[in-house]
Amino acid sequence: MLITLRTVVLSVASTLFFFALALYFVLGTSETAYDVPPAWLLGAQVVAALAIHLLLTAVGYRTPAIAPGTPPDQAATKSAAAFSSTTILRMVLAESVAIVSVAAAFIVTRGEYVAYLTGALLALVLLAFHAFPRERTISKVQASLERAGGTSHLREKLGAPAQQTGPIQRL
Repeated sequence: MLITLRTVVLSVASTLFFFALALYFVLGTSETAYDVPPAWLLGAQVVAALAIHLLLTAVGYRTPAIAPGTPPDQAATKSAAAFSSTTILRMVLAESVAIVSVAAAFIVTRGEYVAYLTGALLALVLLAFHAFPRERTISKVQASLERAGGTSHLREKLGAPAQQTGPIQRL
């Protein structure tokens, strides 16, 4: 399951490159396409990315808690469903910066292509930090699932390695 979720996130991330290629043929041929976009647009993109980062940090990892005594198979199924749905939520919100940047690229009169590229770059950073299933995201969702004292069995269901303890942890 972990490999499937990683493949989905990487597929969505790769669409940003295909958007860039398509937009190159639409916007990249103008004289002003590679100029610096207006400062208001760059500022808005950075503010939007920061706002999405804060939103994802605050609510992007919340899940229903697994009750103590829940049978392992039910707990694992509920945990995997919660992890999948929160991954999709984080992925969609992270990619929104790039999607809005596509529209913004058609609004500005200077730096049209660069306007998209900056939004796509910010979206890729958000996707890598919040959406790509890795140790950090698994641990955060697992902590949310187990906050009531139940055992989630999330790692087993995902096929993820056991959480390492000690001074050296994998990211």
